[in-house]
This record gives sequence, C-alpha cells and structure tokens, in this order.
Amino acid sequence: MEVACLHDDGGTISARRFEAQETAAMTAFLRDRCGTGVRVVLDSTTGVVDGPLLAAGVRVLRADPGVLPPRPAAGSVPAALLAAVARRAPDRLVELDLESGTLKGRTHEIFEAVRLRTPNEMIFKVVGSLQGR
Repeated sequence: MEVACLHDDGGTISARRFEAQETAAMTAFLRDRCGTGVRVVLDSTTGVVDGPLLAAGVRVLRADPGVLPPRPAAGSVPAALLAAVARRAPDRLVELDLESGTLKGRTHEIFEAVRLRTPNEMIFKVVGSLQGR
C-alpha cells in the first residue's frame, strides 16, 4: 500500500509503500510524518487496513469510484491523488467506523447483489476466491 501526505497548507511528504501486515508501522508514519489530526483516504477497493487504523484512533475515509480518477489496470489510485480528492471533495467521502468498516453506507449494494445471484453462483465465487489465495 502506498501512503502520501498532503497538508492543509499544500505541503506534501513523499509517498511511502507499506505491506498489508505493516499497519503498526503505517500508523506510526502517519502520526510522525503527517501530523496530528491526520485523515486517511482509502480507495473503495481497500478493506485490509481500515480496521487496524480505526482501532489506532486514525480517522479513515472511503473514496468511492465516482469521486476517483480512473484506476490503473491492476491497482489503486495513487495515494497522492487520493489525498487530493480529500481536499477537493471532502463531502463526497464516507467516514468509516469500527462497527461497519469499509462497507459503511454500502450494505444495500451487498444485499442487492445477494438477491440477484443464485446460491450456487455465490458458493462458486467464494470457493474460487479462496482457492486463488
């Protein structure tokens, strides 16, 4: 994962990469390098780091596809662009909490997807995604 800081005054800190299991190091970086009151903006495809960051007391916001520039073919929007989205359209971001995490405000989409699929299709998708790990 890539982390970049964009301060309210326009100052930036070079992006740094972290592995998914390095959430403690990422949290320390955010606090030490990005400052107090930091807000983290996550691409809507992310679901691995929101819980640990929220548990550490970091404010986490989700940016959904309609707010984001196009994604690269295999990946997420660069961290600096996510930070810029937070400045440009803060009212279009969803602040997450520990109770609902990344899915906050999107459960209706999940229920609709479940309703539209037959049980066998859902089982094959789950089994297929587990086998790919």
